[in-house]
Amino acid sequence: MTVKVCPECDAEYVPSVATCAECGAELVSSDPDEMESAIAEEAAEADDRDAADLDGDEVSDEPGGDQIAYEFDEWDNASRVLLDQLLTGQGILHVWEATSLVVRADDEEAVDILVEQVETSTLPTLDPDKDQVAYELDDWPDEKRTALADSLTEAGVAFGFDEDDDLVVHAEDEERAESVLDQVDFNFSLDAGEVAAAGDDDDVEGADGDGDPEDGLVAQEVMSELFIAADRLMHAADDHDAVLSLADAAGRVKDLGVPYGFAPGVWDQIVTQSGSLHDQLEGTDSDDDEVKAAAGELRALLRQYV
Repeated sequence: MTVKVCPECDAEYVPSVATCAECGAELVSSDPDEMESAIAEEAAEADDRDAADLDGDEVSDEPGGDQIAYEFDEWDNASRVLLDQLLTGQGILHVWEATSLVVRADDEEAVDILVEQVETSTLPTLDPDKDQVAYELDDWPDEKRTALADSLTEAGVAFGFDEDDDLVVHAEDEERAESVLDQVDFNFSLDAGEVAAAGDDDDVEGADGDGDPEDGLVAQEVMSELFIAADRLMHAADDHDAVLSLADAAGRVKDLGVPYGFAPGVWDQIVTQSGSLHDQLEGTDSDDDEVKAAAGELRALLRQYV
């Protein structure tokens, strides 16, 4: 039977329980038998494929289904939960045994990348003393949640998940979070047919007014210019060439309509932040530290689109 365990105190619960009654930590699924069975089944299928590829030659005696374990006893619960969500989003078979993660040896490289992503993440943590807002994500599949977490991380928005698995952010970040939510939701609302028909269909929400694909190419070019300029300005606020490039790109992006593939709220945020940085650079009393901070925010916003 599949059970849920507390990654902090190892207490076991039935699958319907979400939070540990002892320490309040979010529970994770743990069923070693189920994983062993799945690994054995995949190994058998792999052997069958190998046999077919060898055209009747002798099949190797190499044992399949090897596993490796990662120890995360020094990680906090939030980091382990984030890793679990990333693994699920990538479709990587895994199981938790207390604070130890067990995966297939074949998945080691992919898991290492996700572990590094969690360890090196600059994602700020939620401050319990600040006002917070929650968003219900009941109908969001795992891959969509993973995309949301990645996008919020790129945008530098602190976030977490409560006992109901709802997204929680600081109230002061509400506008930025909603822009990311809108963009991710919009991206996942499109199917291949809609994308192919975008040039002929001007009724798709977020598409530019005339459905001209050239506008999307121009937008990508302008965002790349903005990103490079912002990257340089966050390191040197007095970079003359970067200032000129930012001014030109900020003017061009302001004149563009909402390009296809962007939610209006997200595009408005790009226009607003680039315009604000331009105004700071134009001001006679601009502060270098403020310019660098604004440039860093603009770069983080654009990072997921260029």
